[in-house]
Amino acid sequence: MKRSGSLFTFLLGAISFALISGCASATPSPTIAQVVTFAASYPAQVLGVVIDPEGKVLYVEPGSAAEKGGISIGDVVQKVNNLAVTSERQQIRTEIQETKKGQSVIVALQRNGSFVVLGVKPSPPTSRAGMATATPVAPPNDYL
Repeated sequence: MKRSGSLFTFLLGAISFALISGCASATPSPTIAQVVTFAASYPAQVLGVVIDPEGKVLYVEPGSAAEKGGISIGDVVQKVNNLAVTSERQQIRTEIQETKKGQSVIVALQRNGSFVVLGVKPSPPTSRAGMATATPVAPPNDYL
């Protein structure tokens, strides 16, 4: 219940800010629908894995989309929606974030010498309240 209260407070503040700033400036302010759409899409969707520069899965967050979709530590992710993990990381992040709720991204990976294709439904990251970092990864590794 506390989480929904925080979201309500955020939305109320964002709407109030939009209304007040719209009255005080000559530039168009965001509509309430735009503010609500932004709030509904935050935080951005992820798979919930940490991979090295070659795509090897180093960590799978418990309860994450990756865990639910069948990705395991030691798998080597090669492609996400036909985008190469070794060269198209930013495009992959965008694909994951823009996937509609309930739809899957296609993850092609190597597991114990076999080629595996999985459909994984991205979701908001699991809560990291009280943890030292917002994302459990250190360069050159990456979080998807």
